[in-house]
Amino acid sequence: MHWLIMLVLTFAAALSPAMSRALAQGLDGGTGMLDPFPENDRYRIQVWGDQMAAGLLDGLSETLAEDPRLALEKKVRWLGGLMRVDIDQEVKTIEVGLASARPEIVVVMLGAGDRLSTRRQGNRRVAVGSDEWRADYGQRVDAIMRTLRRRSVGVFWVGLPIMRRADVSADAEMMNEIFRSRALANGARFIDIFESFADADKSYDPNGPDLTGKIRLLRDGDGVHFTGAGYRKLAYFVERELKRAAAQAWEARTIPLAGSEAEQVRIRPPSTVKLAPLAAGGSRSASGKSAAVVRPAVTAPGDGGLAAETARVTIKSIGENGREESVGIELVRPAIPATVLNILTRRQSPDKAAHVGDTVMGEVLGDLTVVATVTTLGEISGERRRAGALDAGTPFSRVLVRGETLPPKPGRADEMPWPRPSASDLSAVIEEPTRAAVESEPRRGSRPR
Repeated sequence: MHWLIMLVLTFAAALSPAMSRALAQGLDGGTGMLDPFPENDRYRIQVWGDQMAAGLLDGLSETLAEDPRLALEKKVRWLGGLMRVDIDQEVKTIEVGLASARPEIVVVMLGAGDRLSTRRQGNRRVAVGSDEWRADYGQRVDAIMRTLRRRSVGVFWVGLPIMRRADVSADAEMMNEIFRSRALANGARFIDIFESFADADKSYDPNGPDLTGKIRLLRDGDGVHFTGAGYRKLAYFVERELKRAAAQAWEARTIPLAGSEAEQVRIRPPSTVKLAPLAAGGSRSASGKSAAVVRPAVTAPGDGGLAAETARVTIKSIGENGREESVGIELVRPAIPATVLNILTRRQSPDKAAHVGDTVMGEVLGDLTVVATVTTLGEISGERRRAGALDAGTPFSRVLVRGETLPPKPGRADEMPWPRPSASDLSAVIEEPTRAAVESEPRRGSRPR
C-alpha cells in the first residue's frame, strides 16, 4: 500500500500546474483555442515553416479566399527547421514578430529537413530517433508552441506525410508522434496527414485523387514534397480544421454574458423599443423592486396579431457582503403577426378556426406509444367532401381512427399463427381462395350473365 501512495505522489509532483492547465486546454476539443471576439471579427492567419509551408500557403490562398471570418497573410514566415537553429535566439525573434503582427492563428509545417544527428560534449554524436534526440527535439517543439500560446495564438501544427523511402517515412512517423504529444500538452491542435496521401495498403503512392476525385500526380519527384495539386489537397485538410475551430469559437458568442460589455454590445445591440412604465398595482418585493410584473410593449402589430410583452422578474441572491440582494431581469416576448397565427390555427373563416385533426394513440412493444393525426377531407375549391371516407366499416376508419389491427390474409407473410399449421393445411388454405377465384372467372368466349 505504501508503494502505491508513493507512486501517486511522485506522479502528482511531476505533473506541474502549468502542464496540467495546458493538458486541460488540449483535451477540451479545441473550443478554447480561439478568442470568440477577434479584432474586426476576422481571424488573422500566418503560415510558418519550410518549403512545405510555402506550398501549403499557396493552397490555402485559394481555399480561404471567400471566407469572411479568416484573413490569410500572403507571405510565409520562414522557419527552415528546428535542428539547425539556436532555439533560444529563434524564440526571441518570434516574440518580436508576434508583438508587431499579432495574429490569432498560426499554421506551422516543418520537419522535412530535421533528420540531422547532433553533437554533444566531447564530440559525441546523437543519432536521429534515439531517446536523447527525441527529448531534444521535443524541447525545441515545446519552445515554439509555448511562445505562441503565451500570446493567446491558436496553433495548428501540420504533421509530415508518408515518404517514398521507408527509413525517411519511419522518421516522419516518429516526429509526428512528438508533434502530437507536445500539441496535447501545450493546448495546440495537431493535424495528421500521414495516411491521407497513402494508398489503400497504407503505402507510398505519388498518384492519388485530388479534390475533384480525379487521379493526379500529388507528390514531387524527390518523394518528399508535393505538386501543385498535392498542396491544394493538403490545404483542404488544414482548411477543414481552421473552419471547425472558428465555428466553435463563434458559437461561444451566443452564450449569455460571455465576453465584456463592449463585446456584448457588438453582438447584441441594445433594444430601441421603449417599454411602458410599470402598473401602479404591481407587486413589490421586500427590497422595493417589482416582482413578476407583466406589461405589454408600446408598439403592437396592427394586423390583428399578438402584441409583444415584457415580464420583469426579480431574483434574490446572497451578495459578497452576506446580505440579500435582488436583481431584476426583463423577459421579452416578441410580437406575433396575424399571418403566423393563421398558419398555426388554420383559419378557414374569420369566426372559427378549422379543426386540425383527430389524434390516434396506440401502444407497441417496448412500452412505446405511437401518435398519429387524422384530418378529415374538407371542402376544397367548392368540391363536396368525399362520402364514406370515414365510415365505421372502412379500413381507413378502422386502422387510423379507431386504432384497430386488421387480421392478416391467410398464407401471407404477416400471418404467424401458433401452433404452426401443417404443410397440407397451409396449402389447402392457399389453394381454396385461388380455386374459388378461378371458378368465378367467366370462360373464354362465353357471355356474362
